[in-house]
Amino acid sequence: MNISEIELGWLAGILEGEGSFGYYGCTQRVSMEMTDRDTIERYVDIVGKVLGKDFKISEFQRKHRVNRSFESTMYKLTLTGDNARQLMGFIVGLMSYRRRARIWQCLNCYTEKKKTLAELGIVISPRPYAKERMIA
Repeated sequence: MNISEIELGWLAGILEGEGSFGYYGCTQRVSMEMTDRDTIERYVDIVGKVLGKDFKISEFQRKHRVNRSFESTMYKLTLTGDNARQLMGFIVGLMSYRRRARIWQCLNCYTEKKKTLAELGIVISPRPYAKERMIA
């Protein structure tokens, strides 16, 4: 692997700010999506050096959140399985506490059972005094 300290720092920074770490079942995933083609190309180049492989960028159109008639070209690279695990293991020591915790959860296939409000004994009723307010 021939990667400079500057490239390593850049990779950690872009993953910290724009990266997504996840897992489904026990298959890890690292995803990067953005509108800047030059930035995603640099990301793909550095990831390729780290993993010793070539990757292809996906390109698609996404409607703008506010003005639905406006579309942006998006560029994306998603790594799964061994590729995702290798990248996570390589970069985890350079990430913030929150990102490190998420990466370790993904690498360990950790799942936390989320309890429903009813299981916690919390009952939410919609506007309990609505009838009284309407009458008054």
